[in-house]
Amino acid sequence: MQDALSMVFWLWLGINTPAILSGSLVEQRRKKAMLINIGNQLVTLVVTALIIGAFGIA
Repeated sequence: MQDALSMVFWLWLGINTPAILSGSLVEQRRKKAMLINIGNQLVTLVVTALIIGAFGIA
């Protein structure tokens, strides 16, 4: 379970966050909206990893 959460964190930090940041900067979104979107992606990935870890798939 700890490995899955660690992998999710690095995936989120290395892939999702730069993609969201670049898209938000191009679209000139507010900082608050950008942070909400980044947080949402982190929560989504963590919940997904917990579900997969609970079933023992990975």
